[in-house]
Amino acid sequence: MNSDEHNNRYSNYTKKIPVDENYYDDILFEKIPGNKIVGKYIDLSENVGRYHQNLYHIDSDRPDNKITKIFGYASLDRQMKEVNIGDVLEIEYVKFHIDKNYHEFKVSKLYY
Repeated sequence: MNSDEHNNRYSNYTKKIPVDENYYDDILFEKIPGNKIVGKYIDLSENVGRYHQNLYHIDSDRPDNKITKIFGYASLDRQMKEVNIGDVLEIEYVKFHIDKNYHEFKVSKLYY
């Protein structure tokens, strides 16, 4: 149903701005098994969104100069405690464990 079908005093409100727009202004990492990102860990936003998650900012040297952001889950948060801002990482989404309702990630520090 579009806004014209509502036919009420709010029908002319057409501009939609996400409430958490500042968290989504870059690229969100897609949780697809085998999906990886390699880049420098540059920032952390805490207590983000309705689930109060961590949001990790990774500079992956994308051609469009956007930062990739990854929401934290138990597996990722646990491993990210072992790295520091400025470290170069590879983050891989392994899979979703249906039986445990658990997202599995693998984080590796990269060195020259």
